[in-house]
Amino acid sequence: MNSLQYLATHSRIVADSSQLEELELFSGLYGVTTNPSLVLQALDKSAAMDNLVYEAMRVAAENKHQDLIATNDYLLALIGSELYRLFGVQVSLEVDARLADDTEATVARAMHIVELCTGFSMPADKLLIKIAATEAGIEAVSWLEQKGICCNVTLVFCLEQAVAAAAAGAWLISPFVGRVSDWFAINKPEQTDNCPGVSLVQTIQGYMRQHN
Repeated sequence: MNSLQYLATHSRIVADSSQLEELELFSGLYGVTTNPSLVLQALDKSAAMDNLVYEAMRVAAENKHQDLIATNDYLLALIGSELYRLFGVQVSLEVDARLADDTEATVARAMHIVELCTGFSMPADKLLIKIAATEAGIEAVSWLEQKGICCNVTLVFCLEQAVAAAAAGAWLISPFVGRVSDWFAINKPEQTDNCPGVSLVQTIQGYMRQHN
């Protein structure tokens, strides 16, 4: 039994990737999460993504009124739907983090992504919308969750963000374990013995259990 197989016996495995060839190496995936950076990496490395890019370009050409943002969302939804079709798992698709301080724009982009994925026959319960854990982002999460759209709150670096996301009804909260540990390694190296990122997850998990 390798490390990944051992981990799978104690938890659910969610792959943070858009590279189809890479994901095919996993077994027993619970979900896949992606973001614009991972999509860009996949486009550069995965030949299987070419058809999706061509399709997005075709739609953009047919709908000349569409801007680049709409075309990007179309490509993101195509990729998410393809990930679901291939692996049958829950897929997280991220709203552009540059909208993190604009609740209305975040909600609008989220609804657009949901509409596109629904058009590609992706079941609603297999889609999570990733939204940054800013004040405006969490307000968007609260609105979307009330409408039955499940959200994955990302860019979480502290307990306070996780608590706010939970209060907003977020379906999933994603602490940035590596980024937290990286920050401590640079700014407070004397506090890195116990891996601050993992410690943050333990703190968040303890709070969530205590408050149900």
